[in-house]
Amino acid sequence: MNALKIKKGPIILPLLLLAALLAGYTAMNFRGISAADSLSLGQQYLNEMDYGGAIAAFTKAIELDPTSREAHLGLARAYVGSENDELAQELLEEMVYTQDPDAEAAQELADLFEREGEIVPALQVVQTMIDATDEEAYYTRREELLASLAETPRLFAEGTDQQLVIQDGEVLSRGNNMLGQLGLDPAAVADSQQFLPADYAGTPLKVACVGRTSFVIDTNGSLWAAGENRWGQMGAGYGITAPQAGWGTQIPAPGTAADVAGTTGRVLVLLADGSLWSAGAGTSQELQRIQQFPMVVGISSSPQLAAVLTVDGVLYQSPASDPGQWSLTARNVRSFHIFGDTLCWVTEDNCVSNSFGDAAMYMPEEWYQEETGMYIPPFQVADAVQAGSRLILTDQNGGLYTLSGNGAVTEVPLPDAVANLYTQNETVVLELEDGSVQLMWDDDGPPQPLEV
Repeated sequence: MNALKIKKGPIILPLLLLAALLAGYTAMNFRGISAADSLSLGQQYLNEMDYGGAIAAFTKAIELDPTSREAHLGLARAYVGSENDELAQELLEEMVYTQDPDAEAAQELADLFEREGEIVPALQVVQTMIDATDEEAYYTRREELLASLAETPRLFAEGTDQQLVIQDGEVLSRGNNMLGQLGLDPAAVADSQQFLPADYAGTPLKVACVGRTSFVIDTNGSLWAAGENRWGQMGAGYGITAPQAGWGTQIPAPGTAADVAGTTGRVLVLLADGSLWSAGAGTSQELQRIQQFPMVVGISSSPQLAAVLTVDGVLYQSPASDPGQWSLTARNVRSFHIFGDTLCWVTEDNCVSNSFGDAAMYMPEEWYQEETGMYIPPFQVADAVQAGSRLILTDQNGGLYTLSGNGAVTEVPLPDAVANLYTQNETVVLELEDGSVQLMWDDDGPPQPLEV
């Protein structure tokens, strides 16, 4: 599979302005200064929140002593203070992803990711320190981050012939009600093109659909289901095609549920402790742990494919036709999404790939740098989805971009920044910071607001 390496692009403080700032500080303050004095001056500027001065002083200290750990760490902190998070991230990663990871740099990097809402990369930093030190404090931090990951809402889900949405703390559904997603009241409609109350009594956090089965994870981490009992997850007494309990069915998960996914005849349940469980696929009708994956931080699925991401950044996929087979797809993965039968992912070094190996064909030629052999867009990629003939990307500030097959790149205007991106079958879902939901498909159309 071919990979597209995307280097970090322009930063918040323009590079020319930054260079001029550094030159000014250097001319004024750093003639004949020693590395130790530069380091001391940088710390003074940092304490005074003079981040331009701190950047200049720490840069001079590194120039005089390239091995200075304190200067590199100070420079990263100065970049954070000046809101140049991408430069800070690059410096910190150089100190963390080595044979001897730096503990302070790891803490700064994990904190940086967590502030940006990027919990999976933060978990991967903490896991690196667990592997390097086995210190109890990192296990505690990992538990906290896993809990934060489990608490991330998901407002929209789409199955074979039904959709769910959470609005104002209530689950609404539209589509076919043959299997009870709209409730079991005799007055419930058989089919609705409008969202109607789904007769779910709890407080929902996430919704999900797998085929004709609908799921809700509530704020207590309990997993509830309505619809088809394809793999027996609702118990032997539940009718396969005639629902008996509607949303009254709680799936007996062995812990706090963080997410749920699946393919035909198989359900996957991710718990908040990172363990992955499965039922169906010709095996047990009760959830059984998949021992192959000691700790998982992400799951996703479509009718054709399921995928899991482990805490150490390894991505696996499993086809619906062979649910017992998990194949290693990529390493050092930070985010991933499935659209139909296509798996697309972004790695720790900002490399974008898909399962068909053709991600590079979507990149505009003006992004290519001959000296590096890389395509360099003007943003750090947060998420990537290969949606048919176009690549959909978001940056770390919640900006949205589309790249068509002819290499044309378009920055897509939105009412607010993207807070969460995920896929449902062949629909790309954008949850915005203002709480609204926009949907995209594999055509060339712009995002469409979800009308509820």
